[in-house]
Amino acid sequence: MKLSKRLAAIKQFVLKDSILADIGCDHAYLPCACVLDGTCVRAYACDINEGPLQRAMATIKETDTLDRVFPLLCAGLSDCPEEVDCVIISGMGYETIKMILENDFERLPQFKRLILQSNSDVDLLRQWLSDHSFAIVDEDLVHEGHYYQIVVAEPFGCRKLSDDEILFGPLMPQKELFQEYWEYRRHKLSLILDQLAEDHDKYAELTELFQRIDKQLKTSS
Repeated sequence: MKLSKRLAAIKQFVLKDSILADIGCDHAYLPCACVLDGTCVRAYACDINEGPLQRAMATIKETDTLDRVFPLLCAGLSDCPEEVDCVIISGMGYETIKMILENDFERLPQFKRLILQSNSDVDLLRQWLSDHSFAIVDEDLVHEGHYYQIVVAEPFGCRKLSDDEILFGPLMPQKELFQEYWEYRRHKLSLILDQLAEDHDKYAELTELFQRIDKQLKTSS
């Protein structure tokens, strides 16, 4: 089953022989792909709305995985079966991901792994994970129309991340697209700063960010 670059990048982090819950599953491509190649024993395609679950069921039928992939109407993690040990939350903004994690915070230690792909404020996501004692065990960066950052977290044993690790990722500098992505971010910032007056209330903040990115790129090159 062929996946998009983003979904394939997420899939590589799913634990072997796990029981997966894909929160906000849309078409259920990931759950189906994971059971088809034997990565997962079973998978749950979860969504808060009926529409995505109908699309998920169509994919499940097409891939003949009715006995291994189960659509589930639920809000976040609240109704995930107890057997689930690996969770994907992807394609959402940081605030939505944070809400899902916080609404069922007491359940999070039951999961061996959280695979998180936020469409915004990935630094705030890392900060939240660091503040709540989650270890970031891997990361990835993929370009498919947009740049997508994937953060893989496991409970317990996390040291506090530094400010630079929160912004750039503790493991992301090792990734192939790291330099390209942050050069892109630096260029966009330079264009914004060129348009701002020095007394603008955002000028100092954006200048500091530009300098941090510039320093990191010189260190990584």
